[in-house]
Amino acid sequence: MKVNAFFKLSCIVFCVVFCCGLAQAQTTAFTYQGKLTDMSLAANGQYDLMFRLFDTAEGGGQIDGAAACNGVASGSPDAVCDDVSVSGGIFTVNLSFGEAAFINGEQRFLEIHVRPGASTDEYTRLSPRQEINSSPFSMKSLRAAAADSLSTSCVLCVTDAKIQSIDASKLTGILPITNGGTGSSTKNFVDLFSNQSVFGNKTFNNGVTFNSGVTLNQTLTINGSLDVPNGIVSADQFHGNGDGLFNVPGTFKWQAVTGLSQQAQPNNGYLPTNDAQVTITLPKNLGIGEMVRVSGAGSGGWKIAQNDGQSIILGSGIKVTLPPLVWTPRAVARNWQSVASSADGTKLVAVPRNGQIYTSSDSGVRWTPRDVNRNWRSVASSADGNKLVAVVESGQIYTSTDSGETWLPRDTNRFWTSVASSADGTKLAATGDGLVYTSNNSGLSWMPHSIQNSLNIGLIVSSSDGTKLVAADNGYSTGKIYTSDNSGVGWQQRAHGGFWQSLTTSADGTKLFAGIDPGPLFVSHDSGVTWNASGYLRNWYSIASSADGTRVLAADYGFGLYFSMDSGLTWIAVSQDPRSWLSVAISADGSKLVAAAQSGLIYTAQIPAHYGRATSVGTAGYLVGGQFTSVELQYMGNGQFMALSAVGPLSGN
Repeated sequence: MKVNAFFKLSCIVFCVVFCCGLAQAQTTAFTYQGKLTDMSLAANGQYDLMFRLFDTAEGGGQIDGAAACNGVASGSPDAVCDDVSVSGGIFTVNLSFGEAAFINGEQRFLEIHVRPGASTDEYTRLSPRQEINSSPFSMKSLRAAAADSLSTSCVLCVTDAKIQSIDASKLTGILPITNGGTGSSTKNFVDLFSNQSVFGNKTFNNGVTFNSGVTLNQTLTINGSLDVPNGIVSADQFHGNGDGLFNVPGTFKWQAVTGLSQQAQPNNGYLPTNDAQVTITLPKNLGIGEMVRVSGAGSGGWKIAQNDGQSIILGSGIKVTLPPLVWTPRAVARNWQSVASSADGTKLVAVPRNGQIYTSSDSGVRWTPRDVNRNWRSVASSADGNKLVAVVESGQIYTSTDSGETWLPRDTNRFWTSVASSADGTKLAATGDGLVYTSNNSGLSWMPHSIQNSLNIGLIVSSSDGTKLVAADNGYSTGKIYTSDNSGVGWQQRAHGGFWQSLTTSADGTKLFAGIDPGPLFVSHDSGVTWNASGYLRNWYSIASSADGTRVLAADYGFGLYFSMDSGLTWIAVSQDPRSWLSVAISADGSKLVAAAQSGLIYTAQIPAHYGRATSVGTAGYLVGGQFTSVELQYMGNGQFMALSAVGPLSGN
């Protein structure tokens, strides 16, 4: 079928719309009338028509939009008109391509496609495209989007609701700040433009925002919120009750709290005065660097509550009493002498005096007896928990390569007191008969080392690679600490002057910890060259370190267990049970703890990552202070507050 067409616009339809005062009911639709010829004859019958809108007469791009024909949306940029009646070649359709298609007054061209009605044949594209022209009275609309003035002569044609914004550079004359001149504002919010001057006394009861470069003269009374993002050029005085002040550098105010609860606001301090505990809830929305302070005035003290995702980091020197760890009893009561852990804390090994060796592969939940009853003194483990080594007092050394299932005797009978292992279980070190013995082949053969004629070496620990060893002479009058950086071949004397009862090292051999019975804990952060006293005067019988040396667990024989989160600088009590703690162990990351009591049980605990450093994250975390205690918190972002300073004892979780 060959189809040709001749089209022309119907000016009559457009004149009806624009000349009859119907602008209030205008839509985006317009009427299009054309004449269609089929085989050079005027078409009659029903035809399918499709209209597309382009930006050029040829080529160019199709205009995207929500097209419709005769009120039926096509769901695409194509206006599809099905079964259009054509009589004597004349047809009329109502087209719409959406408001955006003509919003900028640019040229538009219709491309028309046609096919017989009720047909599934392809459309035939008609040429050329038809330009859509403007009606003369509609030309004014081309200037509406760029109107540069508002006139009183055009009454009600542009209402307040239709004005989105006005360029401040177009404004002249005196700008009214309040509807009452120098009186009080009744508006809820007043926003002053940049680079403006405010003269005379003004009062704002419901809030004001100043943008940059605002110059203030005389007195402003502000009883609502005040926002000064970029500061004020000059201001003689501010008056008002200060409620709702925010984002004003240097502003901070205190508020007495007489009730039992208070929602805190940024840059505010609170003085609880109640005889019962007052809960202060931290703000949810605040900027980095903003502060909250609490000082207890009432006898009931205070509690700082957190929101979801919030926590309080404890600044340097701020001590908070945290709830004791939950220690779970394991195994059965025995005369436990030594306990060791794999790096992940899953595999444990423990030895009692006059009993069997016991191993666990589930972090101490279940224990399996191994070997036979012996007078075990010390045990050590490889990082994976597969290679174990244990020594018997007045007996031999025993090794295992299958996590303790089978054991083989090594060397000869000696008065063995301590044993250590490298991470891979290849390099071993032991103390016996007052000397140091080392093995480079997992215990198959041993070599003795005499340390400067010392005959009382009773403790030994090893770095993860087995090259750095630390040994202690635990004689009451000859107590010294020695270090070796070549697997025991050569030694250097370090600390001295005590009955050394416990010893441990970080994985790299840099951070060392040693305990005296009785006496303080000693810490070295330079591989033993210098030592500093840390902790309390206790009976330090055992000590264990995480791989990086930051987390340290120490046992006070007959009293409690202590934990350090800062490489031994400060200590917190994690158990105050008066047990005869004789040996402790810790996983490489410092999260899993093990403690064995003489003539008692084995206990395990898991310590949270934040313990001692911050409160728990979320609503479970809190800080508590009593009367005459205070804390200063600064928001650091990501839900974290830093406790910058504190006065008096604090507790928390």
